[in-house]
Amino acid sequence: MGSPQHLEDRQSTSYCLDVTGGAHTQAVIDAVNAHIAVVDRSGKIMSVNRAWKKFARANGDPDLKSTGVGVNYLEVLHNASPTDQSAHDAYQGIASVLQEECTFFTIEYPCNTPSADHWFRMEVSRLHLKTGGAVLAHHDITDLHTAQMEREALIADLAARNRLLEEEQTVLHRELSRLESQAHGHSTEITAHLYGAGPLRQLAPQAFQQLTVDYAELISQALEMRAYRIQNDLSSSLQAIAERVGSLNGGPRDIVDLHREVLSGQLSKVKGAKARALTDEARLMLVKLLCYLAAYYRRFAVGK
Repeated sequence: MGSPQHLEDRQSTSYCLDVTGGAHTQAVIDAVNAHIAVVDRSGKIMSVNRAWKKFARANGDPDLKSTGVGVNYLEVLHNASPTDQSAHDAYQGIASVLQEECTFFTIEYPCNTPSADHWFRMEVSRLHLKTGGAVLAHHDITDLHTAQMEREALIADLAARNRLLEEEQTVLHRELSRLESQAHGHSTEITAHLYGAGPLRQLAPQAFQQLTVDYAELISQALEMRAYRIQNDLSSSLQAIAERVGSLNGGPRDIVDLHREVLSGQLSKVKGAKARALTDEARLMLVKLLCYLAAYYRRFAVGK
């Protein structure tokens, strides 16, 4: 039967032969979607799977002269390293695995072909055999990378929109203050109080409460429209709320009070992506409300 060490050596040799040429192992790696190559300790390709061959043949190497069995993969990367940072990093990582400095290495890299631009994640795993070597698996992550890029662009766009909305709100507050002073040019303290010197939630609590109910309903509708991609214009309803605030001699601070009251109540019920979507929709509606209130007071000012 032999010693345990002898058995281990026989198993290692058998496995090594199987990896580099065994029909069973070849069938296994051919069934994997990732592009797989087995390399020896020096980096020479000993075996590749069907996905590897298919990709190579479709992208400029029909006879596998540059990417097939017998080609030294490390040399290919080394030759490309001076002009390709990804090739340099991949060379360093694979060499570290083959020299047994580490057992695993991974890298994401672009791969632009005549037919399309791709992104791959290469995973390099050391073969724990006396003969050394490694398995290289290239996974196509183009869709994932594209989605990540779109997400980052969306986040940047939302940040820019938020800054723009904040600037618009500042301008609208100034405009509303000017229009309010023109529309409500009263001198006595009692009259000033009646015409909005105090917060609407205190001067007309029942009306303010009804406004919160109506505004909450509009925000819920806007969120539902966003989720189900429904096209429905809420402008007239928002305008009606703004004009009710104006008719009660409310100002921009009352619009903001109304917005905060409703938004804080709704945010307490949701989390995560839904909370972010709710905040985005509500912020847009706040700007519209302020615009409609400005238009309301502008009519007052012009009428005078």
